[in-house]
Amino acid sequence: MPLQLGALREALIDAGASPVKADEASEELAIYEHRLGSPELKVEKLAGEVNSLRGEMKGEFNAIRGEMNAIRGEMKGGFQAIEGKFQAADGKTQGLEGKIDGLRSELRVYTLVMSVIVSLIAAAYWHSLPPVH
Repeated sequence: MPLQLGALREALIDAGASPVKADEASEELAIYEHRLGSPELKVEKLAGEVNSLRGEMKGEFNAIRGEMNAIRGEMKGGFQAIEGKFQAADGKTQGLEGKIDGLRSELRVYTLVMSVIVSLIAAAYWHSLPPVH
């Protein structure tokens, strides 16, 4: 209920206050009433601000959620690309292992051939030596 300053002024004068003092008291009370305002209005204003902030926060959270989902998608795509590169590298490694196995086989053959050649050279040299009596 709004303050009735005229009635307050009259009541103060009837109670024995001077008209100047009654005016000052009424004005001071009016200032406080204006400064404090109606509690219901303040609560309504605060409730509106809270609802507004709630809406803003919900919007921000949804935006952040969207960004996080986009990052997850990019990471998933990145991981799939890396997996593909690992598989390609694994295929190359298996190919190199096959070549190494082939070279080992060739090296065994060359080692065997060299052993035979060394044996033949040693036998030829042995037969070229004069007999020992």
